[in-house]
Parts: sequence; C-alpha cells; structure tokens
Amino acid sequence: MVMYYTIEDYEPVDFPDENKRIFSSEDDKEHFEIENGVLIRYTGNKTRVSVPEGVVEIGSKAFQYSYYVKNIILPDSVIKIADHAFFKCSALENVNIPTGVTGIGNSAFEECLNLKEIDIPDKAAFIGNSAFKGCTNLGKIKIGNGVTKIGMCAFVACCKLKEIVIPDSVQEILPETFIRCTSLERCVLSASLKKLPRDMFNGCAALTEIDIPAAVKEIGAHCFNSCTSLLKRSLPEDVETIGEGAFFLCKNLRFFHIPANVKHIKANAFGGCKNLDKVIIPRRLEDVGDHAFDGCGLLHSVRIENGVKTIGKMCFESCISLREITFPESVEKVGDGIIKGCINLEKVTFLCHLSGMDISAFTDCDKLKEIVLRADEQRENIDKLVKNIHRRYCSHVSEYVKNLRGINMAFKLGCSRQYKNLYKDYLVSYGEKIGKALMDINDMDSLRRYENYIINGDTLDKLREYSLAKRLIPFTAYFLSFKQDEDDWE
Repeated sequence: MVMYYTIEDYEPVDFPDENKRIFSSEDDKEHFEIENGVLIRYTGNKTRVSVPEGVVEIGSKAFQYSYYVKNIILPDSVIKIADHAFFKCSALENVNIPTGVTGIGNSAFEECLNLKEIDIPDKAAFIGNSAFKGCTNLGKIKIGNGVTKIGMCAFVACCKLKEIVIPDSVQEILPETFIRCTSLERCVLSASLKKLPRDMFNGCAALTEIDIPAAVKEIGAHCFNSCTSLLKRSLPEDVETIGEGAFFLCKNLRFFHIPANVKHIKANAFGGCKNLDKVIIPRRLEDVGDHAFDGCGLLHSVRIENGVKTIGKMCFESCISLREITFPESVEKVGDGIIKGCINLEKVTFLCHLSGMDISAFTDCDKLKEIVLRADEQRENIDKLVKNIHRRYCSHVSEYVKNLRGINMAFKLGCSRQYKNLYKDYLVSYGEKIGKALMDINDMDSLRRYENYIINGDTLDKLREYSLAKRLIPFTAYFLSFKQDEDDWE
C-alpha cells in the first residue's frame, strides 16, 4: 500500500507534485527507477538503501536531495557514478565505491555533510569537479592508484581532513582543490605533477608539511595563500614560476629558498610573510612582481643577484627590518615605491643606471642616510632623483617641525667634483622652500641661521653642529655619494 504525506520545505527533484513524498512499508524495488542498467532516480525515504544488483550506473541526480538516506550499499556491478549522483544527501554517512567504478562524476557527493570516509578504487581514472566539495565531516580519503586527474574544487571545505596521499598516477590537478581544508596538516603529492594549480591549498591554515615533487615547474597563483602554519619551504630546482600570491600571508614562513632556475616571481608572491627574514633573488630571474615582498616585517637581508631585469612597484614596501639594499647592474626597471615604508632603511645602492626608473620611491624611509650611484650616471637621471627626493619630503617639513622633530636634510658634497656645483644649486633652490616651510618656528633667529647654512651650501659637519646645538632632532639625512672606480663594483 502506498501513502502520500505533505512536507513543507522539501525540495525533491522532478516529482509531479513537489510537496509530496512517497513512503512505503515494503522493502522492494518500487522506489528505484531503472532503465537499461542505469539508476535514474531513487524515490524512497529509507535511511539504509541497497541498490539492486545489475545496476551499472548511478545516474545523474539519482539520489539528489535524498535527505533521509544515511547508508548506501552499491552492488559490484556499478562501474559509473554520474554527475550530481548523491548531491546534497546531507545525512549520508557511509557509501561503498565498488572496485569496478571507472570515475567519480562532477559534484557526485557535493555537500554530503555527514560523509566520513571514502575509498576510491584503483580502476577510477578521474575525480570530477567539486566531487566532494563541502563534505565538512569527511576525515579520511583514499585515492586509488589508477586516478590520473583530480577536478576543480574536488575537496573544497573538507574541514575534518587531516592527511591525504595523492598517488603517483595523478598527472593533473585542477585549481582550488583543497581550499579551506582547515584541518589539513600533511599532503603527499604525486611525483608525476608538473604544476601545482591556482588556489590548491588556499586557506589550509594547519598545513605544516608538504614535499613538492621534483618535476614541478610552476607554483600557481595563491597556491599556498594563508597557509599560516608553514614554517619553511624549499622548491625543486626546476621551478621556473612562482605565481601571484603563491605564498601570500604565510605569516610563519621564516625561510624560503628560491631555486636558481626561477624566471618569474609574480605580484604579491610573498606579501605579508611577516616572519620571512632572508631572501636571495637568483640571477636568472627576469622579473619580480609588484608587492612581491610587501609587508615582510622581519626581512632584514635581501640579495638581488646580477641578472635580474625588472623589479615591480612597491616590491619591498613596509619591510621595516631592512637596513640596506643593492640593485645590481642588470636591473633595467624599478617600479614606483619599491622601498616605501622601509622605516629603518639606511643605505640604497644603484649599480644599475637610473634611466627608465621611477625613483619617487623613498616615502617614509625616515632613517635613509646614503644613496650610492654609479660614477658614470647621467646628469638628467640624477636631476630626477634629487628633485623627487626633495619633492617627497620638503612639502611636509613644517608638519614635522611643529612636532619638534626638526629637520636635517642635506647632501654629502665633495665625493665627486663634477657633481659638487650641481648639488650646491639644488641646496640653494630647495633650501628656500625649506626656509619658508619652517616659518612657524618661534625662534626666528635660529630659523634664519639654519636656513642660511643650507642656502649657502655649507658643509654637512656645520649643519650637524648647528642641529645639535639647537637640539633639533634630525628628521632625515640624505647623503649622495658616487663610486669613482668601476672596479669598486666587482
């Protein structure tokens, strides 16, 4: 006997009346719609379901929205699980995957919230897109040795998953595989992989251990974004590209070895890695992207090897522990604001020419003392450098002086005779602006004396002597020097 009950808020699929569900007191086959060996639809409400023998395929949406099913037993005859086969079976806890199954369809088990364990057999060749996405209680996954491809978002938000082994048979993994697997601590990757895709481990905050296979040549964008438990990382020597935001916000990453063959470090690759303390940028690297090391607060040592051509804008912004940096001869372009906010930076050396560079990069470098240029640098480039330095700081002089921080802004003259008169001219020109900016000081006599020292192009020692006598706290001191002999750069 078949009875009908009305249930509010139920979302069945393809029922003549969407507010009606079938209940049966008999355990028979009347709730399985089967055509040519394909289970088209299950219409029952049992908590335990055994699919009849002879079924070879669990069809698309066959169990979709079967909210009451907790256990499903599939017969050995099943060889295919189609797209959305068990989509949103939210009560499903256990299901066996027969050994003959050749693949798991797209979203096949998506949002099966109570599914705890899955064993994918060796004959399965693929795991579809979003196959286990949102299975928040899935704590154990075994992937068979025949799987060659794992689809996009396959295991997104499997929050209970702590460990997974991806067999060497897997040759391709599509993006966003393990996003927000917040308990994932360890992942063993297939040795056959040549690329780690975009957002693969994005948000895996517990990830501490992962060995990247030797064949990998590219780390995709945001691959390890926000993996806050990663402490140190070495990449295989054949890696050529580190993608945008690949290690962004890996806050506990302290050591990172960039392989010698890397050619591209994309934007924000290491942005926000606040505990990263040392980096060597290898010579084969063609470009370092915008904000690549932005916000690496403990980064105190940067070595850029000769060969690097382009360094993007704000690359080292807010690296507050950095005290010295050298741009090698090979560099052709340095982006705007490259060392902006490096408040403890004291020395910058340009072994490269300044042409093609935006040098308005010194904002908030309050302790910068020395800028070293090539002896053969072109005058027009030096003009640009000096003008930008003064333009950046002179407009704010009055504000700092009002706060009794004072000012001591000058250039070291005499290192190179050919530039001596040039910088005297600049000191006169910008000294007038400084003088006007300091007009709010009550001690006008002291102001005029200080202004005159600058306008007259007097020596740095006299400026310092006067500053100390008047107890003016130096705001910033700039020293511009030049190497006389090219051999000095060797």
